[in-house]
Amino acid sequence: MSCDRVINWKDRRPTREEAQTVIEDFFGDCCHVSWDKDRWFVIVPGKPSAPLARIPGGRSGPEMPGTRWIEVWPAKDDKCLFVMTRTQDHFTNALADSLAKVCASWWRGKLEA
Repeated sequence: MSCDRVINWKDRRPTREEAQTVIEDFFGDCCHVSWDKDRWFVIVPGKPSAPLARIPGGRSGPEMPGTRWIEVWPAKDDKCLFVMTRTQDHFTNALADSLAKVCASWWRGKLEA
């Protein structure tokens, strides 16, 4: 399950240093955060989960990669921030949703998912 969350800034917007601080402090020591070229990568430890896979009639979902991650990408013009997941599990998507909500709330941005 992939999802792009877009936060459009109005009056206030984070600097890249502020965004990095929020990302690092949001995940604490449970995830590894690194900058690579034009975005942050958040590596979520553990294997992808499928919460419905073991119940009768449940499904495991699409084949997922062995690594779970979130990409946080500031637009080149800094007018918006993308919080993206690529073929990720429900847990990783929930983390990305929550991070996007925190950023949108603090800087009064409009969150579009």
